[in-house]
Amino acid sequence: MSNKLSSFILSENLKNKHVLALHKFKSLFKDQVTLDVRADLSKRWDSVIAKLDAKVPAKEKREARLKYEKAVTDVTLFTRPTKLYSSSELGRVTEVSPAVKVPHLLSKEERNLISKQLFDAGEEAFKAAISMWRDVFQRERFDGTWVTDFIIRRDERSVRLLLSSKHTGVEHETPLFYVSIEHGKAGSKTRAYDMVYFGVTS
Repeated sequence: MSNKLSSFILSENLKNKHVLALHKFKSLFKDQVTLDVRADLSKRWDSVIAKLDAKVPAKEKREARLKYEKAVTDVTLFTRPTKLYSSSELGRVTEVSPAVKVPHLLSKEERNLISKQLFDAGEEAFKAAISMWRDVFQRERFDGTWVTDFIIRRDERSVRLLLSSKHTGVEHETPLFYVSIEHGKAGSKTRAYDMVYFGVTS
């Protein structure tokens, strides 16, 4: 058997395994896991917000609300669906939940630190989900050790929980859940905030 044919067969077997695992997750567990992650993340983000040192002075809040009555003047958690205008994850207008709005009344450095803390909490929520849903996310090897095909990847724009399959150098990754950020517009009345949010892939 040629090396090319062998590699093709391995790749196709991996795709089949990946598709089956993804189908099993989506058809049997995704809805309940989504509800659990959403509830856990809301609690974690609420806790982060309660401990923040960065505060907007009362005078700046008043001035912002005089310019726009619904201005976001505090770091605020929204658990009801919130409109997301654009995202590299989705590329279309949609709604996400939960989400945290971080006002531009705070400095860029303060907003960056807050976003990092919210991303940290997102990563912990994903780790907790993998642990809690061991039967879904992990499998036991013949030697008794546990392994998982679900991994967490993080960069400066997002934290993602993915299904990952790898065999002899061939790898497939499919994102399931993510925490990401949408930056607001400087000087905008309606979008003068950054928004960190939880999203679910379809």
